[in-house]
Amino acid sequence: MRFVQPQERARLKIYAVFLVVLILNVAYWWATHRLYPKWINVPNAPTENGLLLSFLGDRSFAYRSWALGLQNFGNIGFETQPLKNYNYAELNRWFFLLDKMDPYSDSVPMLVAFYFSATQNPKEHIPYLISYLEEVGARPEGQKWRWLVQAVYLARHKLEDKQEALRISYKLKDMYQPGMPAWVLNMPAFISLDMGDKQVAYDLFVEILKSSAQDLHPNEVNWMVENICTKILTPAEARVNPLCQKPTS
Repeated sequence: MRFVQPQERARLKIYAVFLVVLILNVAYWWATHRLYPKWINVPNAPTENGLLLSFLGDRSFAYRSWALGLQNFGNIGFETQPLKNYNYAELNRWFFLLDKMDPYSDSVPMLVAFYFSATQNPKEHIPYLISYLEEVGARPEGQKWRWLVQAVYLARHKLEDKQEALRISYKLKDMYQPGMPAWVLNMPAFISLDMGDKQVAYDLFVEILKSSAQDLHPNEVNWMVENICTKILTPAEARVNPLCQKPTS
């Protein structure tokens, strides 16, 4: 009988353990290789205190981490879910939660306006985006008013609700300050004209010219007069309207 050296016995034990592990690994793979992670949709937003606790009270870190996380809610490894499958009601809670972490950053509003608005289910989803952008855009600091512009756009072109777009455009108009572009003032007139209500558009343009012409660039004033005389008034009305009279040399 051949005597087995201790070193050889140890090596055989290693081989045996390796073989057992390999067999178990193959068996596990065989049993699970057709199992995939299941998408549970947008995770429930935690409470403000719960989110802060998980980031040791660091609001900025929490905001930046989850602003990035928002973009990956539909990525589960082997496939990516389209935006139409997202739970936008829960997304909306995430938007407002992160807004409490950092009300000054524009990262999440930008995602809302330009990423999540690409949903293939606008009638159901866009109102959640508008409610968030409308609140953020109504803040006086910086250029937050631009998110109100995006809310008007979403209401008019994604939701196809002209009345909603008009309502938000008046809120945008009320935020006008010297230095802002003239179209902020003109937005309700644009929407009214788009709705076919030329009288309201005319009254709004005239009101702006009377109250704010001194704060506007002459080109912007001329542009408004041109719209009144060529798009709102009929040729017969324009011929007798003082705004449309050419100065005589």
